[in-house]
Amino acid sequence: MDSEYLKRVNAYLRAMAAADKLRREGVISDEDYCRIEPLILAKYGLFIRSIYR
Repeated sequence: MDSEYLKRVNAYLRAMAAADKLRREGVISDEDYCRIEPLILAKYGLFIRSIYR
C-alpha cells in the first residue's frame, strides 16, 4: 500500500469517527449518518467494499 492511500484511509476513519461522535451525542440522526458515509467515501476515493469501512 502506498502512503497516499494510507493518508486517505486515515482521513476517512477520522471523519467517520467525528460523525459517529456527533451521532452518539444526538447532534445528527442515524439517517444523517447513513447519508454522510457515502459522501465521505467518495471524498477520500475509497470503495464501498473497502475493508476499512
